[in-house]
Amino acid sequence: MISADTQIKAEKSKEEAQNEADKDKLIQFDLGVWRIIMEKTPQNPAKAMNNVFNDARTILRLVKDVYQLGPWLFVIMVLTRTWHCLEPLVLLALSSRLLRIIEEGLRTGKPDAEEITKALLLRLITAAFVALLQKFASQCEMVLQGRVRMHFDAFILQQKLQLGLCGPEGDFTSIHRSSHSGSIYQSLK
Repeated sequence: MISADTQIKAEKSKEEAQNEADKDKLIQFDLGVWRIIMEKTPQNPAKAMNNVFNDARTILRLVKDVYQLGPWLFVIMVLTRTWHCLEPLVLLALSSRLLRIIEEGLRTGKPDAEEITKALLLRLITAAFVALLQKFASQCEMVLQGRVRMHFDAFILQQKLQLGLCGPEGDFTSIHRSSHSGSIYQSLK
């Protein structure tokens, strides 16, 4: 007959073995008063590359769908997003040019009013262009966002109809407030 102590020791050794196995699968660290425990992802390069290729195919399909909804709107959105990334660089370069002109004028004792005026006007014109571009881009994005929502709401409705989920057991009214189409558009940003 097995004694209670032996049985308890066997259970403890099983728990310790399970804890050791869990330690290999988990990452633990303290962040202030919080203890963070995360699952380790297996480092299989083939699986990681397969996930990248699958994700790339999905993103490419999404880009194609959005492009088909409004080619010009899509191009405008891409260009304005690109400009939005370059805008601080351009504004910084123009401000730097203005400061160099002022610094040179202070160093020589003869400020070049014409160059300072040109630099200020160029900076102001660029700032006005940026403001107009942002207003135009926001209007184009609102139109494209509406088209994306309508397209994917229709797609979701079609899928629900095929699955028969729009009857009493399906939530037909939530199709217009679907979080899917909103998250799809948010992923475009």
